[in-house]
Amino acid sequence: MTQDVLPFSKTSARRENKAFGVNSVGLERRGFSAERIRSLQKAFRLLLVSKLNTSQALEKIRELEGEDVALLIGFIERSERGVIK
Repeated sequence: MTQDVLPFSKTSARRENKAFGVNSVGLERRGFSAERIRSLQKAFRLLLVSKLNTSQALEKIRELEGEDVALLIGFIERSERGVIK
């Protein structure tokens, strides 16, 4: 892998690296509330599904609340190799 894998994500590396969204089952097993998971799902939709580039998506994601979303934003901003989308 040449790019960083997003935290909380489901990622595949068969032919091309791709993130498929939030690992909601794993997060539920770890005790994440439904509200926390929904917040992360909104952030991932903006990042992965919308037609926005990463900078534009980050601007929209900043409008969401939550410690987990802040962790995701910080991870993306600190990534030197870029992130798998």
